[in-house]
Amino acid sequence: MNIALNSDISAVDFNGTDIAAVEFNGVEVWRKAPQGGVWAAKTWTGLTDFTGGNVWTDEDNIYYSQGSTQKVLNKSTSTWSNKTWTGYSNIFGSQIWTDEDNIYYSNGANQQYVLNKSTSTWTTKTWTGYTSISGGSVWTDGTNIYYSFDTTQKVLNKSTSTWSDKTWTGLTDFRGSRIWTDGDNIYYSYGSAQYVLDKSTSTWTAKTWTGYTNISGEHTWTDGDNIYYSNNLAQKVLDKSTSTWSDKTWTGLTKFRGSNVWTDGDNIYYSYYNSATTPATSDQYVLVKP
Repeated sequence: MNIALNSDISAVDFNGTDIAAVEFNGVEVWRKAPQGGVWAAKTWTGLTDFTGGNVWTDEDNIYYSQGSTQKVLNKSTSTWSNKTWTGYSNIFGSQIWTDEDNIYYSNGANQQYVLNKSTSTWTTKTWTGYTSISGGSVWTDGTNIYYSFDTTQKVLNKSTSTWSDKTWTGLTDFRGSRIWTDGDNIYYSYGSAQYVLDKSTSTWTAKTWTGYTNISGEHTWTDGDNIYYSNNLAQKVLDKSTSTWSDKTWTGLTKFRGSNVWTDGDNIYYSYYNSATTPATSDQYVLVKP
């Protein structure tokens, strides 16, 4: 759950109800979804083998995009039907992001596009200052849009479409995909590197967690009430007041990753297709009230 693409901090995210939230795992939409600890099998029509990390929204519709497979969801019937894009169609949902005004697809130097929602057309987007943006590493602090990939640290001037160098203090080499929010603060989490951001000074300071410390930001998610960390057998829930991660027990689905949890604005789903196994497996679940 990368923040820019995951947050309730009035910005951009990939599971929220206004575009600033739904896009990339955010808090707003989760608040409208059912809370609980029971995962039930989910049946889809039209598309049955897919992974949640490539699901995204334009605020009006839910899409699944993975290369040659482009689908749009009819929520009322749980049916995925073919989606036709104009201009560019080899899209991966994990690389889509928003600045709250427009939706972009960014996947390296030669794949920079902006979406015209009314015509479903992707047109070439020209950036200034830095052009090799990857959408999965774009994030927001609620005020600005950043691109963070190791030592490449940029901030976006929306009015001029210019990415300029960004200087951080305390943490200077990190990836936006590992940034997340609890709705109040912004964190960077990856193994032993645990930091919290002071927006006013652009300073990252060490963050101490209790109970469980090996958090990776891309696997954090929320049901609107609580923040969870899900990485296979490590299933945790956060007590924000004490910064403590404790064990979380789920029913129906007990081993999964938060990076593949997504929402349609009403319900929360887990989707993961593994083609590497023989036979291939597809886990499709919906989170229901206890």
